[in-house]
Amino acid sequence: MQLARAAQYAAYKPKLELWQKGNELPPKHKLSALHPFLDSQGTMRVGGRLQNSAYPYDVKHPVILPANHKVTELLLRDIHLRNLHAGPNLLTATVNQQYWVVGLQTAVRLTAQGCTRCVRLKGKTASQLMGSLPVPRVTGTRAFTHVGVDYAGPLKVHASCVRGVKTTKGYIVVFVCMATKAVHLEVASDLSTNTFICALKRFISRRSHPNEIWSDCGTNFVGTDHWLKEIQGARQTHNEAAGRFLSNLGIKWVFNPPSAPHRGGIWEAAVKSAKKHLVAVLGSEAATYEDLSTVLAQVEACLNSRPLCPLSTNPDSYEALTPGHFLVGQPINLIPEPDVRHIPMNRLDKWQLLHKHTTEIWKRWRDEYVSSLQPRSKWRTTEANVEKDQLVLVKNDNAPPAHWELARIVQLHPDSTGVVRTVTLRRGQAEYSRPIQKICVLPSD
Repeated sequence: MQLARAAQYAAYKPKLELWQKGNELPPKHKLSALHPFLDSQGTMRVGGRLQNSAYPYDVKHPVILPANHKVTELLLRDIHLRNLHAGPNLLTATVNQQYWVVGLQTAVRLTAQGCTRCVRLKGKTASQLMGSLPVPRVTGTRAFTHVGVDYAGPLKVHASCVRGVKTTKGYIVVFVCMATKAVHLEVASDLSTNTFICALKRFISRRSHPNEIWSDCGTNFVGTDHWLKEIQGARQTHNEAAGRFLSNLGIKWVFNPPSAPHRGGIWEAAVKSAKKHLVAVLGSEAATYEDLSTVLAQVEACLNSRPLCPLSTNPDSYEALTPGHFLVGQPINLIPEPDVRHIPMNRLDKWQLLHKHTTEIWKRWRDEYVSSLQPRSKWRTTEANVEKDQLVLVKNDNAPPAHWELARIVQLHPDSTGVVRTVTLRRGQAEYSRPIQKICVLPSD
C-alpha cells in the first residue's frame, strides 16, 4: 500500500492537503462522486454506497489510483500477465476487485497496446491518411500519355477450332489511361517479359507511345523496364540494331512498392471490370485467340463507354462524360446519330465547332470528374509517422500473425507533405521496401 499512497500523493497532493486541514472536496471534482476517505493507514479509498453489502472490505472500498502513474501502469501489466494476457473485459473486472483506477478504460487500452506478445498475436498493421492523387491523375493530357498496366487471367484458350486441340492458358494485358480512365486490352499467351514486350509494341502502334508506365513489381514488368533501358543505352552507343525501335522514345517506368496493390487502384479496378464482362460472356468455356480478341475489343468498347461521373445538372447536357469522349469524341457504344454532313457549313466554322467541342470535353473533365476525386473514401485521419529503427512485423497474407517475420525500419520515404507511407526494412542482410499497411509496429518497451 505504500506505493499506492505514493501514487495518490503525487496525483492528488492539493486535495489531500485540503483533507488534512478538515476541508471537503469541491462538488465538481472528479473524485467527489466516489465520496473518498482515508483509512487507518492513510490510503485513500472509495466511500461509495456499498457499506451495507456482504462483500469483502477491499471490494466495498477499493484503493483509488490515478491512471497516468507508473505504479498503476506496472500494476495493470502485472495483472495482465498473471491472467495469461487478459483481454480488456477480464482485466477491468480483475482490477475492480481491489482497486478503483480513475480513467481505467484508457489505462487498460494502453496496457494491451504496450504488450508485445498481444500486439504480435493481434497483427494490426499501420495506417495513414490517404495520399494525394499523383500528377498524371489530375493533369489533362492526351489519352494514354500516362498509363497503368496489369494482367488479368488466366483464361482457357484453344489454339484453333480444330477438334482435339489442347487447351492452354491465356492472359489479358490491361492498359488504363491515368487521366481519362480509358482502357486498352491486349491478349497475351503467357506472363513472360518477351510476350509483354510484344503486347506493349501493339499498344504503342495503336495508341501512340506513353511518357510514363505505372505498374506493380511483377517480374515481367521489371524485365521490360530493363529491356527499355538497354535499348536506350544501346541508342546512346550507336547500336543500330537495337536503336531502330523506340529511337525517339523515352518511356519512364514507375513501380509501386511490393505488396501494395492499393497503390494501383485505378488499374486494379479496370482489371476487375474487364474480368466481370469476360465472365459474363465466356463463362468457363474455352475460346480461340480470334474469339478472345473479338470479345476483348467489345469489352474495351463497353469499358470506354462507362460514365466517369454522374450526369451533369446542365439541362443542355444529355450524356455523361465517358473515356470514349477523349478517344473518339463520344461514348463508343453510343447509338448512331443521323448523318448531318449535307448541312451547309464552311470549313472554318467546322474546325471552330470541333475545337469548341474538344475544349468543352476537357472543361467537363476538369469541372465534373476531377472535382469528384476530392473526397477521401477511407483513411481519413492523419496518424503519427513510423520512425527509423523501430522493430516491426512484416505482414504475410499466407501465415497467422504469430508467424510473421521480424524486421527493422532502416529508411523512411516521406512524400512531399512529410507523411511516411513507404519504408525500407532490413532482415538479416536483406533490405526491401514495403508500404506501412504491410507492417505491424511493435511496442518499444
